[in-house]
Amino acid sequence: DDFIKIVKDVKKDFPELDLKIRVNKEKVTFLNSPLELYHKSVSLILGLLQQIEN
Repeated sequence: DDFIKIVKDVKKDFPELDLKIRVNKEKVTFLNSPLELYHKSVSLILGLLQQIEN
């Protein structure tokens, strides 16, 4: 339950990740490819770091 809440919060707070998920009872399935999630996550982190530096 906590993990599902975290995933939903991340999806809401970081729409630029464009998370595509399916929630089934206590299971979360990510419909994005791992490579897509990796690239979007790295881009998001780099953008946040740049904002902190400025």
